[in-house]
Amino acid sequence: MSAALALALLCSAISAGFEETGGLSTLLQLPGILIPLSLGIGMLGPRFLEAPAWQKSPESGLLKTLFYASATISASLAALKFFDPFPLLFDGGIVLAFIVWSGVWRLEEEAVWSGLRAYCFLSTAAAVAIVIATGHRGVRFETFFHPNLWGLLCYSNFCFAGLFRKATLRIPIQAGNVVVILAAQSRSSLLATMVAGAVFCFFAVRSSRIRKEDKLLALIAAAGTCAVLAFLLREQLANSVSQALLLDDPYRGTSTGFTGRTELWQSGLRMIESYPLFGVGPRMEGHYMPGALPYAHSGYISTFAQYGLIGGTLFFGLVLIRARKLWLMAGRLRPGARVGAVLVVSYAVEAIFDPKLLSIGNPASLLLLAFLFLPGARKRPSVSSFDKERAKLTFASPASVPAAAHATALSWVSEERR
Repeated sequence: MSAALALALLCSAISAGFEETGGLSTLLQLPGILIPLSLGIGMLGPRFLEAPAWQKSPESGLLKTLFYASATISASLAALKFFDPFPLLFDGGIVLAFIVWSGVWRLEEEAVWSGLRAYCFLSTAAAVAIVIATGHRGVRFETFFHPNLWGLLCYSNFCFAGLFRKATLRIPIQAGNVVVILAAQSRSSLLATMVAGAVFCFFAVRSSRIRKEDKLLALIAAAGTCAVLAFLLREQLANSVSQALLLDDPYRGTSTGFTGRTELWQSGLRMIESYPLFGVGPRMEGHYMPGALPYAHSGYISTFAQYGLIGGTLFFGLVLIRARKLWLMAGRLRPGARVGAVLVVSYAVEAIFDPKLLSIGNPASLLLLAFLFLPGARKRPSVSSFDKERAKLTFASPASVPAAAHATALSWVSEERR
């Protein structure tokens, strides 16, 4: 199962390199849905397609269902207007991706984690190997992928590397992905990676066994030190930032730091103004964009432009509700929740520039759906609860001690199983 899930994500990642070919890209995207779908139906039968969110989180289930309906209406209107079935096909793929990847946790959870670790390791090794084997950046980042796609894949791998418990594996994988991002000069992914690193540090400090007062003092000292060093080394820092971003590098074909994205954003906003309710339809922005690029180059604007204010509000409302639950689970040390929280928070920055927030050919987008619907886990009995039960047994009569101890043990075991 782990190998199958890793293969599904790898196919989704490879499909990005054949985006311009159309049919081949779609063919490579299908395993990203069909493989986990076949695994789920094979293990659970038709029950895998049920929506468990209705039982554990009615508001999430309601928002998800309403988004399905709104997206289908948007796709239907676009298909009727242009006599093109593509919006409906894409909408069906997105809905199926929602169902499959939000329900992937109903499989064996440890196998899911192993599949994610395998995908992260293999894709990172392939990216680093391609960078080492190719001598010119145009060969690296134009023959295989667009530089932004390299950055997106490596940024998400930087987050998924948190699933490796051993620092001897985690740190080299994260460092390798940062090297590829810098080589690709993917500025949005570099910024998102910096945010992800900051969130990782936040959780590391939060879980450390240090008093809150000492943590606060350490934070103030670190912030003051960084401010002093930034002032003293301001020229070197400015040069380093310029070299990392290369805002006017001819290789990137840029004349400004936003590479003309402000005009694209304005075009997207005009689409929202012209089609406010249900938008222009999934992946139909190209019919309304004035330039060569068929999208508004912003995940937020593109989502509202494609699905309208109704669909966009339902989707981002669902994301906010699930992200809050995920953040709470991360604070309770739920396995994997911290990596999910890091991905969601940093992806909020990446989505400012990522044109395809909802995409089957984007493993980061698929795993974003998976982590948003990560189920909760019961906390283990705390020390305080153990002390209370021990106090009860201490003052109980000798005859009632075995029965009380047996009942307490059974309650803990049942709570662990749940």
